[in-house]
Amino acid sequence: MFNELIDNFNKIVVYKDGKEYEVDGVKELFLELLDSSYFTSSLAIAEHNVIEEQKQKGIWLEIEYAEEKKYRDSRFEKLLIPLKPKYDYINLYRYYDREYQGRCFGLTLGIKTTALYNHIIGGIASGK
Repeated sequence: MFNELIDNFNKIVVYKDGKEYEVDGVKELFLELLDSSYFTSSLAIAEHNVIEEQKQKGIWLEIEYAEEKKYRDSRFEKLLIPLKPKYDYINLYRYYDREYQGRCFGLTLGIKTTALYNHIIGGIASGK
C-alpha cells in the first residue's frame, strides 16, 4: 500500500547544494527504484531547521503531491529524500503544515540509487 501511495505524485523537484534544478528522466528512474522497494520503519525524526540546513548540501529529491496524503496516521504534503550513490535504503522526510516534521518513513530498495544519482549529476552538468 505504501508504494502505491508514494508513486502517486505530481512532481519531483531536484535540489543540488540548495539550488533547484530540472533534470529530464528523473521521474522514470525514481519509479524504477520504487518497483522493487518496500516500506520499512525509520528511526529518523525530521526537525524543520535541521532539514533545511542539510538540504543546502548534496542531492535531494522532493516529491510533491496535489493533496495531503496519510500513511499510518502520518500526514504529508511532500516527501524529501537525500540521495547518495550506492544506497539501497532511503529515509523520506515528511513535509506537512509548512514544515518538515515528525517521524520519517523508510524505504528499502531492491536496486541501488547509483543510476538515478549519476543521471542527476550528469543532467545538472549538461543542463538537461
